[in-house]
Amino acid sequence: MGYRVSEQEEIMGMVKNGDCGDVLYKLDKGQVKRFPSGFVSRLILELIPRNTKISKDLAEMLLQYGKLDWSERDDDGRLIHAVMIRHGRLDLAVKAIAGLRRKDARDPELSSVWAGLLWWFLDKHQRTAAMAMLRKGVMQYMDDNERERALKKLLSYHDISLVECACRYIHAVPAELLCMPETLSERQFMRELLNRFTKRIVISGNEEKLWELALECEAANMAEYLLKKTKAYQYLRRLAAGSDEMFEMLLKVRCRGVLDDVKREVLIGALESGSWKKRFDMLVHKGWKKSSQNRKEDILLAEDYAGRIEKKRYGSGRTRRLEQVNDKSRLRFVQGYEQEKEEKKTRRFR
Repeated sequence: MGYRVSEQEEIMGMVKNGDCGDVLYKLDKGQVKRFPSGFVSRLILELIPRNTKISKDLAEMLLQYGKLDWSERDDDGRLIHAVMIRHGRLDLAVKAIAGLRRKDARDPELSSVWAGLLWWFLDKHQRTAAMAMLRKGVMQYMDDNERERALKKLLSYHDISLVECACRYIHAVPAELLCMPETLSERQFMRELLNRFTKRIVISGNEEKLWELALECEAANMAEYLLKKTKAYQYLRRLAAGSDEMFEMLLKVRCRGVLDDVKREVLIGALESGSWKKRFDMLVHKGWKKSSQNRKEDILLAEDYAGRIEKKRYGSGRTRRLEQVNDKSRLRFVQGYEQEKEEKKTRRFR
């Protein structure tokens, strides 16, 4: 034991004197494997500020074959990960995490270390290192503030596999951390997030925000879940005008007890979709045009729809003119449909 201590003192003295090349030449991986974790950590602390090729090679050898004690501090009381961050030694931090032991990753006393490193890796776009940390369970013992800060950074990365890995240790996702997407890729990420982790997202107090997100991203699972939980029928019109998947979800809603004003909005929403004729016919078949106040009567749309078209501002340009033509075509269809129904009703009573 005495020999090994004296050997360690000699090696440490050489490193402090800048003789890293001699140390690298002297050591082999077998010796490094036998070094105590505290000694390896103290050597790394000495090497972090030295950004030469030889010192880097020595540090990488120590990290590859030795064991690191993450609770080791420098002379100023800084933990080893904080020293790496302070000196911008991302290269050494990535190497160190590659050898992270599961026992250390799940040590409650090191949770702040993992929170700091995870945030730093994500900030520097080190996805592989961040994923390695998550897979080893670093979020398990983080406190609520550390976990929320890490989750916020993970969500900003827009990588569903990272979030999925983190959610093994997160039972509730605060809706406040979810942002309205601005790009197509962000929209795809948010749709997958809302659909996959529907029941983990905190709904209470965030219903309006989650509805807007679900409709914007066309997240059908989340929209269906919200509909069951909130009965927010004011959003049905947007389901009627949305994607085929969103429209299919609308068809599952029982319309018998829905207010006539809501039914009218749903029918108009269907008319605003690309497949408006097909959707209108399907809704009629499902009973959405029948009045809830008097099942023998239909809800009339033509006059209301004509008034909306008249107030609509189309602007100029070919696209706007085409929109105006399409709106008038839809209006003629509704007028024709209701006129035909009225004529049939009149013939029955003659």
